[in-house]
Amino acid sequence: MNGNNNYQSVLQESKAEVLKIEDPFLSALIALIEENLDNADLEVQDFSAKLFISRIQLFRKVKALTGKSPSQFIRSYRLGKAKAFVLTTGMPIAEIAYRSGFSDPAYFSRMFKLEFGLAPTEMRGS
Repeated sequence: MNGNNNYQSVLQESKAEVLKIEDPFLSALIALIEENLDNADLEVQDFSAKLFISRIQLFRKVKALTGKSPSQFIRSYRLGKAKAFVLTTGMPIAEIAYRSGFSDPAYFSRMFKLEFGLAPTEMRGS
């Protein structure tokens, strides 16, 4: 019985190690997001063209790797960057929204609150 528990823990550690390894495709997608972080006009089709795959393939691959659609993944990544700006700078929230690729600060604040449970101003104040 004890050997079985060891096997289970080794399996769990192996799964954790596999999850830590960054997928080259995701690395390329993240690099594109970084390069275009403040470009609110960039759409999923633009990412698929830059990655040389169809929009459907992009959707399938991102969904399989992250559990999110490409637009959800891109938005979550941008919001993560915005969170860092909120916590480490004194920039106005609207400027953070624009620098994170959102063209509408009100929409940005709504998405930020959905993602993190707090509005950007609340997060900064706490």
